[in-house]
Amino acid sequence: MAPEYDWDDYKGTNLKGKVALLFVNQPASDDPKFFKGKALTYYGTWTYKFEETARRRAIATLMIHRTDLANHGWEVVRNSWGSSLPEE
Repeated sequence: MAPEYDWDDYKGTNLKGKVALLFVNQPASDDPKFFKGKALTYYGTWTYKFEETARRRAIATLMIHRTDLANHGWEVVRNSWGSSLPEE
């Protein structure tokens, strides 16, 4: 949902108790007035997508990664999965 761009992916959708399945990023555009053209806005980030589906009470959110849409390769996702626990 991006009200300043008159955009609502969730219009008429009730996510309460459901699993959301989303693509990375935002609608593609060359128009700098629509989602700032090719620049990534907050609406295209994982953080925003997880926060928005949580606000809408989805029980889970699955994100489909496509390198052509994400502007980064799968290795960025894989390398962000966390770190190892310290040895005791």
